[in-house]
Amino acid sequence: MDKKFAFKQSGVFLVAILLLTLFNIGYVSIEIYKSSMSQPMVSGSTITEAEFSRLSTLSQYALILETAFLILIILNICLTITKRNKLVLIGILLHLGFLIVLFSVNTVIAAIFHAPVGNMRQIVYIPFIIVGGAASYVVLRHVMAKRGVFSLK
Repeated sequence: MDKKFAFKQSGVFLVAILLLTLFNIGYVSIEIYKSSMSQPMVSGSTITEAEFSRLSTLSQYALILETAFLILIILNICLTITKRNKLVLIGILLHLGFLIVLFSVNTVIAAIFHAPVGNMRQIVYIPFIIVGGAASYVVLRHVMAKRGVFSLK
């Protein structure tokens, strides 16, 4: 494999990881802020129209970040899978490891800031499924190629 090509590919991976991290930071920040805004409301006080509007807007921003996170994961996994070399499984496992780290960090942050843990972890649930499916596909493709069912090109 050409070292220049491998460096470009790892550079794309690192930029994607950086963007995913920034999306996660933004999402977590919004969830913490929403939690701190809504805690007084849970204690029985009424919610004003302005507070409701602010929470609704924050939820929309969180959804945008979550969607951007998901789209970037899908694009990055697709780029990783389309590589036809031995490093594909390593790339998939790096994605999985990254998601595990985010899951753990978001859980700890939820405990520190008394934010809903489910909301903090929500950003990684579907990406876990996608990356797990991609890992299964890569392993199955490799096993089938070894058995001669089809050849890798």
